[in-house]
Amino acid sequence: FNNSSALAKHKLTHSDERKYSCNLCSKAFKRQDHLNGHMMTHSSKKPFECKFIGCSKSYCDARSLRRHLENHHQD
Repeated sequence: FNNSSALAKHKLTHSDERKYSCNLCSKAFKRQDHLNGHMMTHSSKKPFECKFIGCSKSYCDARSLRRHLENHHQD
């Protein structure tokens, strides 16, 4: 690992401790940045829009849009 911070992040993957909890639902996360990403699911903001003609779906994160594209708009 390049530094102690990267090693500390990696060590969290081997732990069952989830100390970052969502105050809007029951989900908990090992890392703060994962909680931050999750919090977007509770937002009405959905800036990631499907560009396919006739599809009006939009999502709060790029990963969800990518999953939608793979499942519904494959060649």
